[in-house]
Amino acid sequence: MADLPRLISAPIKVLLLEDEITCGTVVRNVLAAQGFEVRWIQHGTELLSTAEHYKPAMVVVDNVPGQSCTESCRELRANPHTASLPIIVYSSTAEENDIQKCLEQGADDYVLKSYSPSLLGTKIILLCRRFRRVRPHNGPNYLKIGDLQIDVFQSIVYSSSGQIALSPSELEILMLLALRSGKCVSRAELIATLPSRGSAKSSRVIDVFIVRLRKKLLATTVLIEAVRRQGYRLITRV
Repeated sequence: MADLPRLISAPIKVLLLEDEITCGTVVRNVLAAQGFEVRWIQHGTELLSTAEHYKPAMVVVDNVPGQSCTESCRELRANPHTASLPIIVYSSTAEENDIQKCLEQGADDYVLKSYSPSLLGTKIILLCRRFRRVRPHNGPNYLKIGDLQIDVFQSIVYSSSGQIALSPSELEILMLLALRSGKCVSRAELIATLPSRGSAKSSRVIDVFIVRLRKKLLATTVLIEAVRRQGYRLITRV
């Protein structure tokens, strides 16, 4: 592991859910060599409590006995203390249907185990950078449309009904739409926000995120409208 380059100067806390001893050991050692601080757990029952107390910057999950990746994602997104944590699924399952289900339940990225574990470290860095980019140092502190208010600095979204829990990817897409409120944002621009932007499946993944956002905005006065063959726009309900 000593020949692996350090990716970061200050440790980033990563919570890893992995039941396979060999895989978990390799991933933990590789990430540690790259400069990450890793808390490794092996049981799904530990996930929520550990995430709440350890306060990681990133959660990496795999299927474990009694709890699938989709269930882990759903559990994290349903809890207000962990709802905004970036989630990467690290799995050996390459089926498109399984990948889509994970994204629908709140995963921000999906990395196959067939790739080198060092790629996972790069993905973590990229996702953390994307998450920080939705909190710019310059520009408005708040974005408002209808009853929706986005606290840009804190990365929190409110409506008249209360706080709306969004994943980092959902938040970034919503902010892009809000910044161009009433105007069409092209699919290409939305795809550029994705961690796997080079994938041929990126266009379909955008649709998954839009479906997730629409569900979460149902109780608000705004909606995401499809613009045929172009993209989407955020508008207020009539």
